[in-house]
This record gives sequence, C-alpha cells and structure tokens, in this order.
Amino acid sequence: MVQREEIINYTHVYRNKLSVLLKPNVGIDIRVFPCEDGAIFIIKIGFNELNKEEIRPSSSSIEEAQNRAGLLGVDLSGVQNSRYYFKQNKIALVKISEKEWNEAAAQADIILLLSKFKKDSSNGTK
Repeated sequence: MVQREEIINYTHVYRNKLSVLLKPNVGIDIRVFPCEDGAIFIIKIGFNELNKEEIRPSSSSIEEAQNRAGLLGVDLSGVQNSRYYFKQNKIALVKISEKEWNEAAAQADIILLLSKFKKDSSNGTK
C-alpha cells in the first residue's frame, strides 16, 4: 500500500517539474484520489489557473477512486505503473504501483505525458 506522504511528495515534485515546461501564467491544478493500489490524478492545465494540489481521502479500491474522480466509462483494466487518459479539458494519470513514487518516477511520468502530445501532433491530431 502506498503511503499518503509518498503521494503528497510525488504530487509536489510532479507539479514543480511540469510547471517549468509551461509558459508563464499557465498553472496546474492537481486533484489526487488515492486508493490501496495507487492513485488517480486529475490534472487541469490552463492560462491563469491556480497552482494547487489537493489530496482527497483514500478509497478502498481503484474502482472507488475512479468513481470519485469522475472517470466513469474509462476502462482501467490492465493498468500497470502509469497510464494517461484524456477526458474533456482534463488529463487523468492512473498510477498503480507500490514503489514508483520518487522524483525519477515523476520525471518518467512527465516524459510519458509529453510523448503522448508529440505522438498526437505527428499524426496531425490534437
């Protein structure tokens, strides 16, 4: 089981590392829905968005966290480590791991996010 303090530290490092890649006046709002297996991060990036992190109460399962995060209809089966989902104007990071909660993991998850945008833009879609 992932400790709440690990999730808080990971979230803070993730937001700080991602924010240096953004233009001035672009903020990151992260809401975290922890569960026994990991956590779901709902990330909103926007112009004049407040930089904030909110850790919600823990859920007993990934399905309960999914419902609390509003990711209804998203198939989370087979998620291992980290996977991104894009829904409306939000980014959802589903992270199921017991040990990938350090600075290197945050950096790897940001690289994974950026690769999704690079892949989409090379296909002519956004």
